[in-house]
Amino acid sequence: MRKYCVILLLLLPTILIAQKQDITVEERVYGYSFVADIDSALVTSIADQVAQLDGITKTKGFYKKEKGEGFIMIYVNYEEIIGREDLKDPFNVADLKNLLIRNNLEPKDLRRIK
Repeated sequence: MRKYCVILLLLLPTILIAQKQDITVEERVYGYSFVADIDSALVTSIADQVAQLDGITKTKGFYKKEKGEGFIMIYVNYEEIIGREDLKDPFNVADLKNLLIRNNLEPKDLRRIK
């Protein structure tokens, strides 16, 4: 019996290490441009609302009143688990677009910057 316990104790770390998954985190930056005739202070408020959406780590809002165009930079951390292909995107683009529309902004396009 003692012999089996010793073997189990020797094999246990090997089993635990084999089950550990390698996780890498990659920060991606997206930009969502929009058209609107709004106050530039409102862009900061909207960027804060976007930052509250699931999967988004931080945001920055930019607006040029003379052009009536703005841009929200969106930072997202993607966790990639080696050997798994079933992971979902960390944030929902449809939620982001709906938030912009609710704030009377006309979304133009979403681009990956980094």
